[in-house]
Amino acid sequence: MCASPLCVLPSKDTIEELLYKEKGMTFKQNLLWTFILTLISFGIATVIPNIGAAMTLVGCTIKPVVGFIMPVFFYWPQISHTPWYSIEKIKAISNVVVITIVSILGFINFI
Repeated sequence: MCASPLCVLPSKDTIEELLYKEKGMTFKQNLLWTFILTLISFGIATVIPNIGAAMTLVGCTIKPVVGFIMPVFFYWPQISHTPWYSIEKIKAISNVVVITIVSILGFINFI
C-alpha cells in the first residue's frame, strides 16, 4: 500500500496525456482516476501472495518485452531494405517468436 503512489502517479500522468491532452483533468476526473488506480493496485497487491510471486510476474511479462522484443522493433527499420529471407530478418523474427513463447510458458507456469 505504501508503494501505491509510485505506480499511481505515473499512470495518472499517462492517462492525462492520452485522454485529456487539450484541457487537462478536472478535479473530479483527477480524483476518480486516482481512486480507480489505487483500487486496482490494492487489488493486485492483495492477490499476489509474496514478493517472489510479484518478481516472477514481472520477470515473465515486462522484462522480455523491454530486453528482447523492443530492440528488435527498433532494429527493424534499419533492415527494412533487405529481402524477407535475409539472415538479419530471420534472426529478428526468430528472436521475437522464441522470447514470446518462453514468456507465455513462464506466465502459464506462474498461474
